[in-house]
Amino acid sequence: MIGILGLTVAGIAAATQLVTVAVDVTIDSGRAVVDARYRFQGPIDSVRLVLIKLRGQSVRMLSTEWTLRESAGLYEFGVAGAASSLPLHVRYEINGAVDRVPMFVPSIATAPGTSRVEIRVIGVGDFSVKDGFPRFSDDGRGGLVARPDNVPSLILLPRRGSLSINRLADAMVALLVAFGTAIWLARYWRRRTMSTSTSIPTPSPNRTP
Repeated sequence: MIGILGLTVAGIAAATQLVTVAVDVTIDSGRAVVDARYRFQGPIDSVRLVLIKLRGQSVRMLSTEWTLRESAGLYEFGVAGAASSLPLHVRYEINGAVDRVPMFVPSIATAPGTSRVEIRVIGVGDFSVKDGFPRFSDDGRGGLVARPDNVPSLILLPRRGSLSINRLADAMVALLVAFGTAIWLARYWRRRTMSTSTSIPTPSPNRTP
């Protein structure tokens, strides 16, 4: 009986998931318009969507169905279960530095291997593909496309030649390795010097007969 109940609960939990996400981002001179559609599956009482607050940016909702609340480091709004059974359409505008574009992340997660997330970006300009996040590629229509496993809290769109997250991380690792090596060498030579000085016998002073 307990085993059957466990399977039933597990089945309900597995059925409640975010099944598809389609996000279109349009970049235009210090402004990003994000058009996102989320589709859920399973019994849902409500879903909460959160957006991280980034310095140097302002957020304006273009979808007027919900009231955006602001808390410590986040913007958020909630949707009742009846509304979340339909494809949830969220449009908003980011003004300011748009090399980082925050995404609304739902409280209901995707299911690995079955859910589909697609993010398309147009108007990005001189973009460094290898330094972007998530991993973007050319969509063949003059834009970029990424298909991550989950909804990222933000997308990174660094310009070519700028200090990227990947290069910064590599530089930090190299600096830490060099610093650690320098400390090791300093300790090694100190120990060797001390060992040499203690192994050489000190000559006794000459005694006058």
